[in-house]
Amino acid sequence: MSNEEISRLMHRAAERAAVNSFFLAADFAYYQKAQGISDVELAEFLSIEIEMLPKLALCRRPDPESPEFRSDVQSIEQSFSLQTNHLVQLLREVEALRTLSEFQPATSEQMKQKGLLMAARDSEDHKEDGKPTNRNSNPSTDCDGGGA
Repeated sequence: MSNEEISRLMHRAAERAAVNSFFLAADFAYYQKAQGISDVELAEFLSIEIEMLPKLALCRRPDPESPEFRSDVQSIEQSFSLQTNHLVQLLREVEALRTLSEFQPATSEQMKQKGLLMAARDSEDHKEDGKPTNRNSNPSTDCDGGGA
């Protein structure tokens, strides 16, 4: 098998691995999509030769929840002579982006309900005479300098 065939197969394997969170390829694909960057730009960010990117992508993704996360990342960085901390930066950014993407914004009905609750709280902040109360009133911090 020629080097060109091996390279082509590695590239294909990395593409297929991009849908499996077990591999770094999944995080690389997510990062590239979020940043709008190419394989060449990703390789430049990681300070790796473009030909080595598929091999790196096929590495097991370090578990961010594991106590060994940092040492696992450092091991990969050393094995591939990566720019220090760029891989961990990428992994943390992808983790944050995934977490944010899981956030479900409130529906309009939920927003209306929240508005009603806020209005109800506002009405509780008025005395019987209709004047607002100051729940956090502290005489020593009034603006008129009183209390001292």
